[in-house]
Amino acid sequence: MDFDENDFGGGGDDFDGDEGPAEINPDDLFGGEEEGDKAYQTLRDAVIFLIDCRRELFEPLPGQTENQFSTVLTAIEGFLKHKIISNEKDRIGAIFFNVKKEKNPHGFKGVNIFFPLDEPEADRIKRTQQLRDTFESDFGFADVETPLYEALWLCKDGFKDLKKENYSKRIFLFTSEDFPSPGNKGQRDQALQHGRHLQEMDVTIELFPLQKPSGEKFDFTKFYADLVTVDPDEINDASTKISQLSVRIKQKEFKKRVLGRCDFHLSPELKMGIRFYTMIHHTKKPYPVKLDAKSNKLLKSTTKPVCKETGSILYPNQIGTFFPLGGEKIRFNKEEMQHIKKFDTPSLKLMGFKPRSRLKDYHNIRTSYFLYPDEDRFIGSGQLAHGLITEMLRKDQIAIVRFVPRSTSNVRFCALLPQQEFYDEDNFQTPPGFNLVWLPYADDLRKPDTVRPVSRTEVSREEIQVAKILINSLSTQEFDCRSFDNHSVQKFFANLTAIALREDLKDDELVDSLEPDREGLEKNMATLLKFRDVFWGDHYFDPDAVSSTKSKSKRPANPDGGTKRGKANIGEDVRALPRGRRGRDEEEDAGPNEYDFDDGFLVDDRKKGSKKGKKGSEMEVEDVPAGDFGPIIKHLRQGELKKVTVNDLKEFLSAHGQPVKGKKDELVDRALRLLSS
Repeated sequence: MDFDENDFGGGGDDFDGDEGPAEINPDDLFGGEEEGDKAYQTLRDAVIFLIDCRRELFEPLPGQTENQFSTVLTAIEGFLKHKIISNEKDRIGAIFFNVKKEKNPHGFKGVNIFFPLDEPEADRIKRTQQLRDTFESDFGFADVETPLYEALWLCKDGFKDLKKENYSKRIFLFTSEDFPSPGNKGQRDQALQHGRHLQEMDVTIELFPLQKPSGEKFDFTKFYADLVTVDPDEINDASTKISQLSVRIKQKEFKKRVLGRCDFHLSPELKMGIRFYTMIHHTKKPYPVKLDAKSNKLLKSTTKPVCKETGSILYPNQIGTFFPLGGEKIRFNKEEMQHIKKFDTPSLKLMGFKPRSRLKDYHNIRTSYFLYPDEDRFIGSGQLAHGLITEMLRKDQIAIVRFVPRSTSNVRFCALLPQQEFYDEDNFQTPPGFNLVWLPYADDLRKPDTVRPVSRTEVSREEIQVAKILINSLSTQEFDCRSFDNHSVQKFFANLTAIALREDLKDDELVDSLEPDREGLEKNMATLLKFRDVFWGDHYFDPDAVSSTKSKSKRPANPDGGTKRGKANIGEDVRALPRGRRGRDEEEDAGPNEYDFDDGFLVDDRKKGSKKGKKGSEMEVEDVPAGDFGPIIKHLRQGELKKVTVNDLKEFLSAHGQPVKGKKDELVDRALRLLSS
């Protein structure tokens, strides 16, 4: 396996894990930046779209209605929409070359700066959308091919004013010409020279090859192999999938930036450098920004400490810190606080190895990190990591390590799972390295002592068979969590974008990927009904129908002064079958297969010898306790304790003559004991 420094490079990022180091501001917590924390600096993104606007890109390919230039514009538009919402401080630019109307400070023929490198704006999205109809009149097509080096020159000028330590700089180059300036070697050499200058400025060139109308394959080796460092198989494969251009750009939207760096101590005499990344980032809705109502200027929030007794504003030298201990206030100053919080220097220390089987799924208490060797820190780290990964995979072992990600972080025990490099069918790389799993301490493991009723039910062969049929019929093929977007976040961003661009948002444009497959369920309705009939028979009831019936009206009072019990037939599934429910006024007594609102128990007139009969459902009506506790009992029996409130538990226990004092766990324990008795 090869550890390529270009696969995982760069500075800090706004990616973070749950409670990870990226979410901690050392200035807020500890009043200063510690040595070694500089690796956590957040970099902004600066991207220039460099588009070769040849006439051939405006002709639809065989079998397609949209031309390649429109596809590129769609991808750029999506990129801008995401950046303007999630990373508004990033900088985006666009340059067209091989056009008739030039617009650039150097007067280069055939090069037009569509919009300079600056923060994304709604106006740029509108201009991009209009280009589909106005490009030929606004820009036209060049009569003579524009040298590539002139376009790269303008990109270099756009990046030169950005500080190297603050920005991650990239160029997205779109072209269908694999051998620019075929009759002028000098122009190609100048393009390569400007490419080297861009590399010295830490500018990465990402090539997006487009298809030729002739159908000829884009030959990466003719020229671009010397200009960009990319896997040629990935490039050539992408050139045949113009429809997936937006997907490729979305994959490149976030550069893999390191979250932190530290030393990995395998022994006191042996260590290697590592960089760690977080591969999962929780997408959150942004907080609204407050503006002045009159001037529309940004407002800045400030916090000032005030004395509780006098109301006077306090300054930093007037504020102390303390921890309560034994009823006393133990005072600390800032330096003492930093010394107490500092456990060790940032490092990863090997404790030993264990079989892979010793690691359980429930041990992973938070989002894992990905570890990659850092050759810049120690030469030979990649070779050492290769040997370690190979041997751990061969012996099916994991490493137990002690991890201190930052100088002020708490020390944690973690497990390292080796990961081998491989490529999938779409040439998507899974890089070699280690997955760091955060292990719980003994203090983190909970041992709830809540007693739950354990009932043993005999299962017939018919019930097992119908369950197998149901599972096989509804099995999800090729499940991948990357196929499911957060619909709440997507809807928020779509509405926000529509408001910013003054567009009308259609509800059918938003697809909720978490909706069940209604068509698939309809096709398997016979299997679903068979499963229901085998397991419940006439005793199936719809909880939603019960709740809706209860909420419609209160039970009418009896003329005798009591309350009239409400009954609902539970032998029908009103959502699946078009059968009518008997009216409540048609029922006077609790008959078979009915649900009694007053006690929540099933009234079952079947024989006790029936295989489907369950303990607790063969009760006489006279023995059923009073009260509307059906939903509470249902939640308790199914272990859905979060749906039961403390007040519900107290009412249930009080109605059955049980004490109601104590915390919720004690009340739940008392209620479960009552049900199991």
